[in-house]
Amino acid sequence: MTAKALELNPVKILSTEDCKQHELSDFASLEILANGRFGETGFGVFYLDNEVLVGEYDGKKFYFSVGKSPNPRFLQKMRLFNLNKELLLWRKKWDTDSGNFASRLRIDNEGKEIEAVDACQLLWGKVTQKDEKFTELSDNRGMKLIIPLKDVSVSDGDRFFIKTRNYITYETDDPSYMQASYFDSRFVSFTDKNGKNLEW
Repeated sequence: MTAKALELNPVKILSTEDCKQHELSDFASLEILANGRFGETGFGVFYLDNEVLVGEYDGKKFYFSVGKSPNPRFLQKMRLFNLNKELLLWRKKWDTDSGNFASRLRIDNEGKEIEAVDACQLLWGKVTQKDEKFTELSDNRGMKLIIPLKDVSVSDGDRFFIKTRNYITYETDDPSYMQASYFDSRFVSFTDKNGKNLEW
């Protein structure tokens, strides 16, 4: 990816029900939550206690390369995103049979206008394997990430990136001065080394 300076861009954002509370007991309850709060196609990144899984979301169900669904008992955080919005879900506490989670939904191109910075973060590993639905990134240390990108024109050893949008505020706890800082960020899309958005 060619080096490019980060730029401030105006963006309209809408946040709905920040820190809304949810109780989840199994993966089916998580899919019901995603359908109710997100309801569009996108990518899901699941941070589990022992691994990271990436799936595609068709607006109702998630699909993973490994043929299994993540167990919410081990879910620390999930980011469900597309070009327009992101649902962030995080675990607060897990009891015996269910867990308490919180979420926030961030929607772009609606609501008030603020400034944001888009940046592309390099994903760990190089393309080592691909089939018609999934691409595997791995490295010589044994780390592996399988992402649901099909029909992607890449050579073995190419790298992928994830585009993030970082939202800026100038507010502080002290009204006598202002300071720019990030108050939130979200995933936007997977990209190639040229910054082109990749889709499933």
